[in-house]
Amino acid sequence: MSDHSPVRVIIAVCVTNIPGEIGYRVTKLGEMFSRSVLNRPLQREMSATVRFDYAHFLEGFDSEEPVTKHFVYDFNVNGAITRSSLKDIPHPYYIATWEAGDTVCFIKRKSVSNSPGVIDRTSFLPWGGPGYCAFLAEHETLLTSI
Repeated sequence: MSDHSPVRVIIAVCVTNIPGEIGYRVTKLGEMFSRSVLNRPLQREMSATVRFDYAHFLEGFDSEEPVTKHFVYDFNVNGAITRSSLKDIPHPYYIATWEAGDTVCFIKRKSVSNSPGVIDRTSFLPWGGPGYCAFLAEHETLLTSI
C-alpha cells in the first residue's frame, strides 16, 4: 500500500475486542491500523491542502455484544473522488485479531477491489466523509478570493 495513494480500507473486527471506551472504538481501531500497517499516525485533521484520513462511523460500532462489524477508513484523502470513481481506488480488506493483551494483528484478505458487492455496500459513504466536498468548495472559494 503506497504511503500517499488514496485507499479505502475495510476492517472486520469483533467490536468488544477493541480496547478502550466504546465511543472511541472507530478512532482507536483506525489509529492501531495506521501505526501497525501504514507505519504512521492517523491524520485526523481535515485539510484542503494536506492528506488526511477519515474514519466512517457505521451502525453497530458501539455494541456491547461481541458482534463482528465492518469498519471503513479513507486514507490519504487529498481531493474529491466521485462515487462513480470510488470503485477505481483500492479497497483492501483486513481482519483484526488480538494476541496477548492489546497487541492487534491485521490479517489482509483478498482485496475487495474486484468484488463489486463490497464496493457497492461502501459506495454510499462519501470519500473523505460527508462534509468533505463542502469543505473543499469553501476552501477553494477562500483561496481564489485572496
